[in-house]
Amino acid sequence: MLTMRAIEARSGPRCSGLPQVLRALLTGGRLDVLTFASPSAVQRFRALLDPDALAAAARCVVAAIGPVTAEALRDAGLPASAIAVRPGVEGLVDAIAACVAEAREAR
Repeated sequence: MLTMRAIEARSGPRCSGLPQVLRALLTGGRLDVLTFASPSAVQRFRALLDPDALAAAARCVVAAIGPVTAEALRDAGLPASAIAVRPGVEGLVDAIAACVAEAREAR
């Protein structure tokens, strides 16, 4: 069974503590999947990470909504491990589920 918890990261004054929270979640191994729906989201996310947090993020399933976002992830040093083949949230969820199932089978 998969349990999901969403943490939405947006820029602005309300998220001044977000880098510290995000770093703690990543380096503490509390996040399993990171999803990205646009190249600009990738850029904003990457700007929040120090080298330790980036290394921790790379241990997560990193999912992209499509090939353009996957390219932005690769350019940011965080290659996508799941890429939606159909646009939209359903395609993204399917890609994540397939990636997780493949990782479980490999164990």
